[in-house]
Amino acid sequence: MKASSKYFRKYSPLGEYGIVTTAFLAILSFGLTPDLSGAVIRGQVIDSDLVINLEGVRIEVEGTDISVFSERGGKFVLRGVSAGKHVLKATYVGYPETTETVTLGEESKSFYVVIDLNTEETVELEAFVVEGSQIGRAKAINLQRSADNVTNVISSDAIGQFVDRNAAEALQRLPGIAVEDSQGEGKYIVIRGADPSLNAVTIDGVTLATPDEDGRSTGLNIISTDQLERIEVVKSWLPDKSANNVGGTVNMVTRSALDRGERFASVEAAYTQHTIADDPSYRVNATYGDVFGKEKNIGFQISYNQSEDSRGSDTLRADDWQTLGEAPLRGLPTGFFMGGIQMEDYNITRERSAIGGKLEFRLADRHQFHVSASFNQFDDDEVLQETRFNVNRGGTFYPRNVIFTEAVALALGYNPEDPEVAARINGTAPSRKDIFFDEAVQLGDIAWDPVTHNFTLIGGNSRGYKTWQNTVTADEILTYNIGGEHRLSDWIDLDYKYFVSEAEKIWTERRVTLDSNTLAGEVALGNEDYFPQAVEDTDRDILLEPESYLLNRNRGRAADNAFFSTDKRNGFEVNLEGNYNIGDFSASTKIGGHFDFREKEFFRDFNRFSSIDTAPLPQLTLADSVFGGGTMEADFLSNRSDYKFGPIFDTGATNAFLDDPGDVELIQTPDDITFNVTDAILKNYLADEDVLAGYLMQTFEKGSFKIIAGVRFEETRNTFTNTEILTRPEEGPPFVSPAFWKRLPLEVFSQQVASEKSYSHVLPAFHLRKEFGEKTLVRASYTETIARPKFTDLVPREIVAVSGAAFGSSVQLPNFELAPMESTNIDLAFEHYLESLGLFSVSGFYKKLEGPIYTESRVVEPGTGVAPQLAAKYDSRGRDSTPWETTQKMNAGDGELYGVEIAFDRKLTFLPEPFDGFGFAFNAAFIQSNVQLLLEERFEEEVPLFKQSSNMGNLSVFYEKFGLLVRLAMNWRGGYLDGIRAGQTDIDDMTLETRHNLTADSLDVYVDDFRKLDLTIQYRFMNHFMVFFEATNLTDEPLRRYRGDTSRLHSIQYTGTIYSLGAKWTL
Repeated sequence: MKASSKYFRKYSPLGEYGIVTTAFLAILSFGLTPDLSGAVIRGQVIDSDLVINLEGVRIEVEGTDISVFSERGGKFVLRGVSAGKHVLKATYVGYPETTETVTLGEESKSFYVVIDLNTEETVELEAFVVEGSQIGRAKAINLQRSADNVTNVISSDAIGQFVDRNAAEALQRLPGIAVEDSQGEGKYIVIRGADPSLNAVTIDGVTLATPDEDGRSTGLNIISTDQLERIEVVKSWLPDKSANNVGGTVNMVTRSALDRGERFASVEAAYTQHTIADDPSYRVNATYGDVFGKEKNIGFQISYNQSEDSRGSDTLRADDWQTLGEAPLRGLPTGFFMGGIQMEDYNITRERSAIGGKLEFRLADRHQFHVSASFNQFDDDEVLQETRFNVNRGGTFYPRNVIFTEAVALALGYNPEDPEVAARINGTAPSRKDIFFDEAVQLGDIAWDPVTHNFTLIGGNSRGYKTWQNTVTADEILTYNIGGEHRLSDWIDLDYKYFVSEAEKIWTERRVTLDSNTLAGEVALGNEDYFPQAVEDTDRDILLEPESYLLNRNRGRAADNAFFSTDKRNGFEVNLEGNYNIGDFSASTKIGGHFDFREKEFFRDFNRFSSIDTAPLPQLTLADSVFGGGTMEADFLSNRSDYKFGPIFDTGATNAFLDDPGDVELIQTPDDITFNVTDAILKNYLADEDVLAGYLMQTFEKGSFKIIAGVRFEETRNTFTNTEILTRPEEGPPFVSPAFWKRLPLEVFSQQVASEKSYSHVLPAFHLRKEFGEKTLVRASYTETIARPKFTDLVPREIVAVSGAAFGSSVQLPNFELAPMESTNIDLAFEHYLESLGLFSVSGFYKKLEGPIYTESRVVEPGTGVAPQLAAKYDSRGRDSTPWETTQKMNAGDGELYGVEIAFDRKLTFLPEPFDGFGFAFNAAFIQSNVQLLLEERFEEEVPLFKQSSNMGNLSVFYEKFGLLVRLAMNWRGGYLDGIRAGQTDIDDMTLETRHNLTADSLDVYVDDFRKLDLTIQYRFMNHFMVFFEATNLTDEPLRRYRGDTSRLHSIQYTGTIYSLGAKWTL
């Protein structure tokens, strides 16, 4: 079966203006006669004392409007210079101004000059070698200054001043960037409020393949910072790059020996201890690079990183908040209650290894070739031990006093002889034998907070659960590219590259859950921290006995699941740029093409066993040797007495049991078979995505003013192959219900389907850049970008609910017509650079979002919409008589994302010695957004983007002098919306909430504010050695989630403090 779709994007009037402007400028530049006269001055900017080539230096020909910024390796080209004597002025933040005089004869066509910024007035050697971070700060500040668009840069030297060990954690130090956490370690990045799937991640300009299921998000915890020269975050798009980003693009730039120009090497080793971990951790990094040949025109660089990270976490959860408004108590108020508590103890071992290298060859200073490759491997072994205490709701949520008896009357201080009291005891009163809510509160059976509307004490027929889960993941990303850069003449440049990026994820998930028998239990909320607790005077302590947790035909379950994901992409790009003069303007026209071919596969196989035959034994318990005998966990939440974790599994013994259960039979019930079909087989997919792109970019520059206009065309072609359910196969039973799935081959009741679609976009960009003197500049831009749908949203799979042996009446519908989200972006930035390697900047942005992707939920009545088709497929007789609960990914209406970023960075060199070593850095972002929901029960309600914090920032205070660096850094991130409720049950609950003036967002999931304090101490000696101490999360700040209000805890996770001690040698 095959489906197809095609559409062409309609661009906005402003976009049309940008396209017309680009075309006009290009026609103008070609219509006028290009001026190729004058000489060309080529050269290089260096610091001979530090033996480094300087990128981002501004070189201008005094008395003219001719200027450029030096590129990688310190290279620069000045075109159209007239004959005569000229003074070249070089400015670089952190260095004094440097001049170089050149004389060009009448016949001169080309001149080569080396500009050395290490003059007598240059900053003292100590400031750049002993206080080595100055190099990194200078690189980052000058690269940001020289960029054509809004860009933030962090260099490898600057990264080393913080405790950050992967690329995600390093990026959180930049303005407007937040990190999504994974067990206390940064993994995904959120740029300007746009979640990870809306941003792009590249290495040396090559988009990374991703091992993740959705096909768009790339976890940066796999990338070690030690193999990088710098990380750039591009926040306003240029047409010569991919337009698939809304928040921005992260580009990780690897080291280059030719850029360095000299031999370099370093070795680093560190010992680490996590406070929530038994075993120590370590890391080792080594880098070597050199240049060879008489002209030093061959460069080679290699880096290797290896680490083992033992960490852990303690998490407390309030299980399953719900609304309550009806119960066997008269006068019961409406409010929220939790269904129990959940305690999670994680022990984690993460191993990383990475190797990267680059080979470069430069020929006659006009031609350069390179081969670059990197391989990153990330192995994650996580063991979860979970204790869950669940309070059964329904009719037995309140097992305490529900009948007014004489004993209850006496407990309340009533006189049983009183006629009214006696009538209630006998059941002859109007209220019969019912107990009133206020009386239940007086008895201590229930409690309610009228401010938060939370039931702070509630009970029921309860049950305890013990779960062990071992998740083992192996991620790999291999990226390489081969390319060249050629100066075909003094006026024409050509570059190209062929690239490959491949990712693979293999992971297994094994799980065993044991259940207790029914208990009497109550849960309560803490008075100050709102932590959920099991009440002590119930059967709670029975759960401390390993014999209480059972595995038999009716209690407990096991699972052995496997996942596999690959992502293979390859392609090539070519860019041709012509440089020329038109009157007093320096101009360039750049054209190019980019072709990206991608194949992604995601496969899962679930094996769940919900019935266990332990014959001839009556049952197994946690105390049995197959689970390790139930050793007690002693240090959960720092061994708080009110949280008794109880016995745990032995990982080795439990894995051995799943490998070979012996006489125990693990049985898959019909529900287990249907679970594997609906949650695994129907979600597997194979996807192809080809992106064919071409662009035109026109630049005009005169002195301190530059204008860039461009347009990019991108065509996207998608092909998906996935599985769909057959209920009326051509051969076999006339109707196949889930009851048949266990007995029939998969191919009888399912088939592979293929779908194709293509779509195109024309995307304009318009940039202005104006310098005011040498220290101040203003940028403005208008751009249009897109964010392609996640593969998991786009794959056309239809997944119907199964109830027992029959199909249910709820279904997840496909939407193969889902379109990319489109973003119209306006950026404005002001930057002022300080002589003392400082910076003050303010930037604002506004994004008009068209078609953000959200889940639409609907109840489809019989005879309307898709109900007849669903009934024909899933009802054995084709009867269209039942409403259908449907969910479907849809492009919502318009949305907005806007904010302001502020940054200030300065070393206080104006203070007298030794206080001139003090400095501080500060940045903050304030962001707002709104989009409309498509949930039937909350239709067109406006909410912020998921994961968008209203504020975030960094503050660091440091002292750097005499070889000593001490830096105390705080990173904070405001709270954000993480999930909303949807579904028929929630419709019913929200109707109840609305009746009692409770808002529909009362149980949405939010992540609370988060602040982390880190400390770095480094000491450099003998010019080549450094010892360091690092402390991460000094205050053991937890990650907290809540439901609608901070009084309704969803979870709180503690990951502890991390201490590291290490040494580094640098050539």
